[in-house]
Amino acid sequence: IIKTLGKIDRIVKNAIGCVVTKDEHDELHHDKKSSLEGWERYKAAGIRVWDRKEDKEHKIKTGAASQLPF
Repeated sequence: IIKTLGKIDRIVKNAIGCVVTKDEHDELHHDKKSSLEGWERYKAAGIRVWDRKEDKEHKIKTGAASQLPF
């Protein structure tokens, strides 16, 4: 966050909230040595993401963490 202080308004504007179950949370943090970030963790864990705004499944692309808008 310190490195992105100049971008904080854009980060907050584009922030995405995500609700997961306890089991999904545990699965996301199963491999503590993983270098995966962001949505790529969900894809690797086999957790489907539903976009409530668009009312459809969010398709996670490879390299999704690098496609974030900030």
